[in-house]
Amino acid sequence: IDFSRKTNLVFRFMQQFTQQLNLLRIPLKKKKLRYHLSSGFSRDHHGLTIDQERLRKRWKKLMIAQMRIAINAGTGTVSEEEAIALDMLHIYLIKFYQRSYNIPRTIQRSFQIRNVDEFCGEDYRFRSRQHLFDVFTHLQIPAVCGPFDNGSYENGEKLFLYFIRRLSTVGRVKELQHEFGKDKTHWSRAFNWMLEFISNQWSHLLTGIRPGFVARFGMYAQKIEEFVQSEAAPIPNGSNSIAMFIDCIRFETNMPAGGPVTYGVGADRWNALIQEAFYNGWGNKHGLKEQSLDGPCGLTICHYGVVSLRHSDLNLLAWSNLNQLLINAQPNMVLNTRKAAYGDSIYPMQECIKCKTGIAAIDSAYNKARISIEHHYQEIGTYFPLCKFKRKLKIWSNQRIADLIFCSFLLRNMYTCLYRNKTSLRMRCDPPTLSQYMAF
Repeated sequence: IDFSRKTNLVFRFMQQFTQQLNLLRIPLKKKKLRYHLSSGFSRDHHGLTIDQERLRKRWKKLMIAQMRIAINAGTGTVSEEEAIALDMLHIYLIKFYQRSYNIPRTIQRSFQIRNVDEFCGEDYRFRSRQHLFDVFTHLQIPAVCGPFDNGSYENGEKLFLYFIRRLSTVGRVKELQHEFGKDKTHWSRAFNWMLEFISNQWSHLLTGIRPGFVARFGMYAQKIEEFVQSEAAPIPNGSNSIAMFIDCIRFETNMPAGGPVTYGVGADRWNALIQEAFYNGWGNKHGLKEQSLDGPCGLTICHYGVVSLRHSDLNLLAWSNLNQLLINAQPNMVLNTRKAAYGDSIYPMQECIKCKTGIAAIDSAYNKARISIEHHYQEIGTYFPLCKFKRKLKIWSNQRIADLIFCSFLLRNMYTCLYRNKTSLRMRCDPPTLSQYMAF
């Protein structure tokens, strides 16, 4: 027990009245202030509020004073003063040392995809066990994953199941720990390892314009043309060059660098420029932004980011050099016949970037088609809500937010390959199979 300078006094008291201190046989550990503990059971059951800490210090002073009285008045028998001191010590230990809730021991469980329910969409997002196994196989996750930053390892199938569950929920890691066993820090390390592995292994699918998509540009342009014509907006001959859509998605995050740098009264504050660097005045939010290029089949062709939400869509267009990428991807086509991307009115007219044709009926029909990219952004937040949950996205905590967003985009594409989506049905444009997409 931490009584600082009063330790000898307490030991003398305990030696004199050891028979009355049977309560010390229970395991004791001093409780900390709540803000020193992470969220979860530890903070809820083992933490002290500021008022409780203030009460603890007052109670400690009174107890020390009562111990002095009891020792000075020692008569060989337990007097009234000594009984009061024992009662005060008992209350002190129960209130501020004995844990009110014992966290259960971690359980080692064996998880395999073949043991998952046949229809597992509610827990693991992908609707059937076979499709879940197909995703695991195509991602080429090793049988044993690791080592993590502490040298530990984890079974590949078990980590994959945990990874999908974690992306599909916004609950605490502690809640998943009861299902998967082991401790919280192990799963945090394993989750970060999986984010990095998938991002490094499959970054090429969403970086640049893949040849597999270029081969489908003609079909994409034809499907968009048919949709526009179905809206009673005939396209002039030779102008059916729109084959994809472009826009940016916002990810709102916690306010970075908020509060003091260290604990204590009068502690220094973080530089206000850190918050301003991620603040968007128009949306009144802190966050990040990412640009994506999507096709009428419902897939994201490529993406660029993430960058600060402070920047406009034009900044991302210039930095991504998307117009030149589309030109380079179609080298053998004559000028003005290359397939282009259609965006909202903020985008400038370039060879492979279009925004308006000048014909009201056609522009209205194109805008109805372009809105499908917003459906894709909504699907990301619906299928994998972790990447859109503000309280979980902490820029200043060294989280792998960019890898998290990339994995959400990739898994949404894989989900669309298996089940199609609203865009592919509306445009009557089937996406490639999962095997074809992973080979792009």
